[in-house]
Amino acid sequence: MYRTVSGGTAVEERIFANTPQEMVTMYHGSGNDGLLMTHYCMLGNQPRLYLEITDRKAFDFRFLNVAGIDRKKTGHMGGMKMTILDEILSNRNGLILRVVKLRIQVNLSLQENKT
Repeated sequence: MYRTVSGGTAVEERIFANTPQEMVTMYHGSGNDGLLMTHYCMLGNQPRLYLEITDRKAFDFRFLNVAGIDRKKTGHMGGMKMTILDEILSNRNGLILRVVKLRIQVNLSLQENKT
């Protein structure tokens, strides 16, 4: 589930809502850094990734840093790629809706965090 928050300055993504595995990812601008995402993982860590656009249909989020690492649970999101598979534009009563079907690939890092 996605929704805009903070006066339209951020997008919240919520997965596994209302379960013990619920996780939130926030997408937000960061001045000259472009678009950042912070993933609030059920393992208690918060990796941050930055957007690198590889083409019009693929968006690569690259690892920036991570907070909250538990040395016993060292895995964290190390990268993510979103690929647009299909787009549908619809005009309903003057309102244009854009529906996007995405494929999301998440890369996990299992290396011990040294910082």
